[in-house]
Formats: sequence, C-alpha cells, structure tokens
Amino acid sequence: MAQAKTWQQTLQELWELLRDYAKQETVGPLKSLGTRIGKGLGGSVLVAFGYFLIVLGVMRFLQTHWQWSMQHDWFAYGVASIMIGLMMFVAYKKMTTSDLPPTPPVLPATATDATGGGRS
Repeated sequence: MAQAKTWQQTLQELWELLRDYAKQETVGPLKSLGTRIGKGLGGSVLVAFGYFLIVLGVMRFLQTHWQWSMQHDWFAYGVASIMIGLMMFVAYKKMTTSDLPPTPPVLPATATDATGGGRS
C-alpha cells in the first residue's frame, strides 16, 4: 500500500515539476532560436557578399571591356547603383510576399456554443 505524502513533499514535487516544465518550454526553444538566427545572419552576410561581387564584376567589366564607358567615366557607377537598387527591390518584394495560403477567419464563440446549449 502506498504511503500518503505530506504536504511538504507534495509542494516539493510540484515545484520540481514546474521548474522542469519551464526549462523544457523555454531553454530548449531559445537554444534552437539562437541557432536559426545565427544561420540566418550567416546566410544574409554571404548573400550580401555575393551581390557585392556581382556588382563589382559588372562594374569592372564595363570599365575595362566596353569602349563607350571608357569615355564616360561615371557610367559604370550608375549601372552599379541601378543594379544595387534592383536587387534591394527584389529582396523587399520577396520578404513582403507570402507563399502561405490565407488562414480562414476565426468566428467568435457565442454564449450558446460555450454552454453546449442551443436547439434540440
């Protein structure tokens, strides 16, 4: 037969249960959130560096291989500025559009729904 627990033992078990639950629901997700933020920041730095190299390559190509731009020194910088602006616009559009389907509206609960009443 199981022995009856004292109220101190019950409170101690309750405290341990609450502490373990709080650790499970906060520390674990925060660790995974930190990992995802780190990967996102690393990826964004690499993408930004890639965009920089693309713009730099186009600008240097225009400066060295296109004779018309040799006579107009600032043309390559204008093209680079337009490319950077276009890439920023594409990134903004990609961030603001959602690929998820729209969520259905949630109807408010009425008093008869909460009590289980209604027509019989």
